[in-house]
Amino acid sequence: MKKTLFLCSLVALTACGGGDSPGPAAPPSATCGDGTVDEGEACDDGNTDVTDACAANCQLARCGDGITRRDLSLGAEGFEDCDDGNEVDHDGCRANCVGAVCGDGVVRLDKSEGEPGYESCDDGNDNDFDLCTAACQRQRCDVDRDCPPTLWCRDQRCGEEPPEAPECSDDAPCEEGFSCRESLCIPDDSDGDGIADVRDNCPGFANEDQADGDRDGAGDACDPNPARPDYRAGGLRRRPPQGGAMQAADQGYRIRGRLRPLDGRATANGSHRLRGGFRAP
Repeated sequence: MKKTLFLCSLVALTACGGGDSPGPAAPPSATCGDGTVDEGEACDDGNTDVTDACAANCQLARCGDGITRRDLSLGAEGFEDCDDGNEVDHDGCRANCVGAVCGDGVVRLDKSEGEPGYESCDDGNDNDFDLCTAACQRQRCDVDRDCPPTLWCRDQRCGEEPPEAPECSDDAPCEEGFSCRESLCIPDDSDGDGIADVRDNCPGFANEDQADGDRDGAGDACDPNPARPDYRAGGLRRRPPQGGAMQAADQGYRIRGRLRPLDGRATANGSHRLRGGFRAP
């Protein structure tokens, strides 16, 4: 009797809607990282590694997404040295996701003078004798002769813009190396190569390129040993920038090397022993 009542009650509840019957099971929701590329996903490699080709949000890795890829070797297409999430080309990480270095031709602007990595210039080469040194710094100077040939000292920095020519007159002559022309002091250029004598590393030999392979201050055009840095101009009539070759005051020879007095002391007639040789003009 009790068993019959229980069955009847169960039937009644079902018939009267006392409980909802379960419907079909809902499909599982799409999940990034399940290995299946679903709608809204550009990729899905089945992992949550954020540094490979498919980021953890199932979007393809790209330069500028702020995530540095680590699944590629240097030189491989898509390799990233860094990724700071912006397209600025003048900070520590360039717009192509390569770390900024001195010599890449792009001046960093995110550092102040004195901070590591600061660049006041970057001309993309390692030449210490042009406008920008190999350390990516504008050359400091006090006078024009402190600068490489063709550069001029302005505000204690070597630059390309020459200073204004000072005025001159009979009462206000020009300094050595300059001539008064039309009331202005114009730099002398003995060899006519466009480089003033006071800056020219071969003032008696035309050498517009100012090539100096051994970087000893004597240009290749007049250096008897252009592959050996052996020239210094101490003891000559006047010293040009970078120790360039000068005209002997009374003999007209091109002097190469260092002069020293005979027997270690100056002689009455000014005779000197020449070390390094000479070349007649």
